[in-house]
Amino acid sequence: MELYIVRHTLPKIARGTCYGHTDVPLSDSFVQEARAVLHQLRGTEFTHCFSSPLSRCRRLADFLAGHLSVASFMVREDPRLMELNFGAWEGQPWEQVSRTPQAQQWFDDFVQVRCPGGESYADLLARVRDFLQDLQSLPGNARVLIVTHGGPVRAFRVLIEGGDPRQIFAYKVRFGGLIRLSL
Repeated sequence: MELYIVRHTLPKIARGTCYGHTDVPLSDSFVQEARAVLHQLRGTEFTHCFSSPLSRCRRLADFLAGHLSVASFMVREDPRLMELNFGAWEGQPWEQVSRTPQAQQWFDDFVQVRCPGGESYADLLARVRDFLQDLQSLPGNARVLIVTHGGPVRAFRVLIEGGDPRQIFAYKVRFGGLIRLSL
């Protein structure tokens, strides 16, 4: 099974703002960025398309599904593909968040420590692992398009390629970036 995993395009939010589960709009350059993603995928026929339900992913997934050959021609939303839930920190400037004692604990062990009212990276890994297990029910020759966020993209890499989740930020994931993995 082939997975084509795409991170959403550039969001329209102040740089340095903490957002994960917050549904933020996409920048005014969306169409140009979406066309660049489409160019990378042209000629590929997909059997399935999944997206985070957040609009920054769903909008890109709908754009791509409308221009690509997707057998089911339906984007299926899956909340397990959402970004990390930063809880009480959502919508706050990282500069302000970073000054709190809870943030220092999280920075020291973001894999196990949950954001106040939110998730740890282990929680996100568990969601993505569960999603991957469900994909096992698809035919082995499935070609799956997944539109998601930076955190889950890194989780797919850790879970499929192996590696230490504490080193996830070594995986660079640009907005509109694509990775291809075999499952």
